[in-house]
Amino acid sequence: MIISSPTSLGLRELSVPPLETGSHGWLAGWLRTVADVMLRPGRFFTGLGEGPLAKPLLFALLSAALPVSLAELGALQQGDIEADRTTLALLRVGLVPPLAVAWIAYVQAFLWRRTLALFKASAPSSIAARAMLYLTAVAATLGLLMTLTGFAPESGPCVIAWYASLNTAYIYIFYALTKLARGPYALSRGRAILAVATFELAYAITLFITALAYFAATAP
Repeated sequence: MIISSPTSLGLRELSVPPLETGSHGWLAGWLRTVADVMLRPGRFFTGLGEGPLAKPLLFALLSAALPVSLAELGALQQGDIEADRTTLALLRVGLVPPLAVAWIAYVQAFLWRRTLALFKASAPSSIAARAMLYLTAVAATLGLLMTLTGFAPESGPCVIAWYASLNTAYIYIFYALTKLARGPYALSRGRAILAVATFELAYAITLFITALAYFAATAP
């Protein structure tokens, strides 16, 4: 579904994710939305509008849960996790996806809003969180592929597929965010690319500092 909305650049077409149209069941809506995000990222993120976060949160939760569950349960199946740590593995399956989604919806979206503010660009606050949550479609597709190929690290084709998926994810996310910056945030192409590069640098630094703090807090 596509509607029109006035912006500072005139009339902008807004696309409503299939999950939010109410025209499909939940699973079908999720699958159609993953297909839209992955196959038509330019149209999807250029036309992303504001709205409630309930369905994007559920979308991201399932998208994040798939590779995490496959990794943990696959390790159990292959015997890579000791029997006395099975409960811990299952606990990670239950806790990691919602924690990741909370991080994406609040920390990641906050960094995106602050970065775009540096470039004098603004949009309704919900767009940042919605965009970051829908970007988890990458985890549901490329992340799943990386998890599957990771089970056979001695296989040449699997190693190639793993690195190809990783590089594709980087390129895809950069492209999608550039379209987001050019659409709802109305930046020029050059400023959009610079904004995305700045965001990714700030995000990498934030992840590094967070990881250091975590290891410092949990170190014996």
